[in-house]
Amino acid sequence: MSVDGIVDIRGKKYKTVARRISEFREAYPDWTISSELLSGGDRVLIKTSILDPAGRLVATGFAEEDRSFGNINATSAIENCETSAVGRCLSWMNLG
Repeated sequence: MSVDGIVDIRGKKYKTVARRISEFREAYPDWTISSELLSGGDRVLIKTSILDPAGRLVATGFAEEDRSFGNINATSAIENCETSAVGRCLSWMNLG
């Protein structure tokens, strides 16, 4: 776990999604992060969008999770998938 929002994954440093959201909110306080559940069955699919104050689409991110893959997805596939989709969307805004 990381106190500063930086984690080491296989020798590379990454910002956590929580840190990226915090940086996004600080830099773009009037912008919107919006997630949409596209599929919620055995395979969860989520699309996240970032919109500027005028409602223009700035970035999108998609993620998919399989409920049968691991203990986390067995109980929290939607939450896990949304976090991934938000992280991907923020990375398109160079907040990775």
